[in-house]
Amino acid sequence: MAVGNDVGVAALPSSSELALERMLLTHDRARMALVWTATSLIGLLLLATIRGLRLRKKLKRIYPEAGFSLATIMAAFISLLGIPALIAVILRQ
Repeated sequence: MAVGNDVGVAALPSSSELALERMLLTHDRARMALVWTATSLIGLLLLATIRGLRLRKKLKRIYPEAGFSLATIMAAFISLLGIPALIAVILRQ
């Protein structure tokens, strides 16, 4: 089917083309949701790591034999890996 306008005649997109466009838009929305979720989780881990390190420092003053928390080390590791991965995903778009 064609539609006339001031410029000329334009063909309407087929139902397959419209379905493909809807699918691509849905994919983009889902990807953005994942980026937002990852950003908030990485930010939370980073803040928890900083807080844990501060609390551990206070504890060391009282109890010098206290070691490092494995949870703090893992949170720092995941945060440090997550930030470059998130930047790579954002720059890929």
